[in-house]
Amino acid sequence: MKRVFSLIAALALAAVAAWAQDYNTAMEAYNNAAQAENKDAQIAGFREAMALFAACEDEDAPVQVAKCQDNIVNLSFSIVNDQIKAKQYTEALASLDVANAAAAEFGQDAAERSKKLQGTIFNNLAKDNFKANPAVAAEYAQKAIDIEEATGYTYLFLGMAKTQLKEADAAIAALEKAYEMGLDKQAAGPLSNQYVTKAAASNKAGKFAAAVEAAGKAIEYNASNANAFKLRGNAYVSLNKNAEAIQDFEQYLVLNPSAKDAAQIKKVIEQLKAAPKK
Repeated sequence: MKRVFSLIAALALAAVAAWAQDYNTAMEAYNNAAQAENKDAQIAGFREAMALFAACEDEDAPVQVAKCQDNIVNLSFSIVNDQIKAKQYTEALASLDVANAAAAEFGQDAAERSKKLQGTIFNNLAKDNFKANPAVAAEYAQKAIDIEEATGYTYLFLGMAKTQLKEADAAIAALEKAYEMGLDKQAAGPLSNQYVTKAAASNKAGKFAAAVEAAGKAIEYNASNANAFKLRGNAYVSLNKNAEAIQDFEQYLVLNPSAKDAAQIKKVIEQLKAAPKK
């Protein structure tokens, strides 16, 4: 009987030793992962350690598995941050998909974390493309808006992109939003120019009241916009509002005294002053 008990005890001790050996092997893999040369290697190492811990029967193994999972997720999102800092935005989007997949794999809620990173990427892509590729810039700006991660600059870059695309109404809507969000200095000039464009189009279409309104908005955003005064003056002439036209033409000359059409405008002013009052 003693021999049986001794055999059982020996087997038990052997099992404990095996479990300890397995746990120590997993810990060694964990420590190696933490010291790996880059984050991709660290993630691979923690996945290896996680599998080893999961195979252990040690009571501390589940805690270590959870630590491995946290490290994998955090490192995956850290890679995204690194790529954003390096302005590798396309790569960052791909890495974000990988990070989200890791979080989902381990049942972690990373929605808010992911959304903020995604918004940062979209906003930077809008900024980087609004001159060279305005259609792409507008697309990414809209994506940032859709996930509620837009800033005043998102709308500013969207407005600038829409300006390049000659979509005046969309440009104005975006620029006015940027203006409202505190970027008044940055948005005022482009807004004024967009309203000048609208005023010119309205004059050309014979919509003189609309031209007066649009030119007035241009002046509201930039009181030094000489062309806005000239366009509004032209609209006033067509509306038989000579006094208002004279004021605007005179202000045009004050703002732009060396204009190529200065002599012509002076002549128009003289004619308006000489015309019978209606």
